[in-house]
Amino acid sequence: MASIRKSPNSTFWQAVLTLEDGSRTNRSTKQTDRRKAQDIADTWQRTLDDGRKGKLVEGQLLKTFNDLLVRVGVTEIRDVTVEDWLTKWVSGKDESTAKRYGHSADVFMRFLDRKAKGPLEAITYNDILGFIDSRQKEGVAPKTISIDVKSLNNAFNIAERTQIISNNPIKHALAIRPIKIETSEKHPFTDAQVRALLRVAQGDWKTMVMLGYYTGARIGDCSNMQWRNIKINNGITIIDYIAEKTGEPVVVPVHPALESYLQNLRQKSQKNFICPTLAGKGTGGAHGLSSTFSKLMVKAGIDAPKIEGKGLRKFSPLSFHSFRHTFTTNLGNNNVNQETRMALTGHKTESVNSGYTHLNLPTLNAAIAKLSTMNEDTV
Repeated sequence: MASIRKSPNSTFWQAVLTLEDGSRTNRSTKQTDRRKAQDIADTWQRTLDDGRKGKLVEGQLLKTFNDLLVRVGVTEIRDVTVEDWLTKWVSGKDESTAKRYGHSADVFMRFLDRKAKGPLEAITYNDILGFIDSRQKEGVAPKTISIDVKSLNNAFNIAERTQIISNNPIKHALAIRPIKIETSEKHPFTDAQVRALLRVAQGDWKTMVMLGYYTGARIGDCSNMQWRNIKINNGITIIDYIAEKTGEPVVVPVHPALESYLQNLRQKSQKNFICPTLAGKGTGGAHGLSSTFSKLMVKAGIDAPKIEGKGLRKFSPLSFHSFRHTFTTNLGNNNVNQETRMALTGHKTESVNSGYTHLNLPTLNAAIAKLSTMNEDTV
């Protein structure tokens, strides 16, 4: 005999069913009458206990659900598959977000194999734990696994809120086994290394180095920055942009050395983008921005050997992303507090609900002024 329960947020009884792997799942009976709800739950549990496996069980179970619901005069359950739902979820995102979420969806469905064609409701916390285990065995870095699981959690949360599923199995899985993140550590550049990069960099790459050093922005944000992102607010020149990775707004006051550099550059430019030859280019691949910057480091005499990271692949502790570490390290060394550093890099602290809104521009500007000025001959 199956049990039934009622959620505080719903008027309907839920059937608590035991699946073949021993895990339990809830399915709304769409009934307010306790007796009818119990009848439905018992029928569903008997179907599960028949011993069929895989897709056959799911298909037979769904058919039984619907037959019973029709008999009691309610709407049939929609047969939303994992593949259908994740595909629809990804398609509703913008291009950059869809690329990131699409990868998480693809690796999850590859793990599920044929079960990806089955009902979304059939996914249990054991499936999520199995997915995490499989990624760990592949040697994937914990941070990457966490990103995949957080992405999928977004999809399952929406499905739960829209009553496609009765509960989110990822929340249960993470409550049982949180993912411990160990990030492969990047190193900051020294001022001498930044000057060496500026001496050998040409054209837009010199601009990229200047933007990276003085704003701490990621490589993609620097390459796609436009002149319209540079504004004047209360007499302070700022760079106001949306971080591609997080979708969060970031405001960074412009250091006098960067402002002088950009003013000279603006007089010669007729383009919308500050770095027009690099705008729109991808970061990965043999000819991507990251690889090109690695070659620039070699030209500048900066040794950046590959070392073992937290994941399966080796990584270099020095890359364009090191400018973010350089930026926040230099601010910290000049006694700029963590909250201000977080605001300037676009990270959120627990005490900040909406970016940097309560930090006024003079405070941010005073922090930026503490950064070292590169030698004139290198700029």
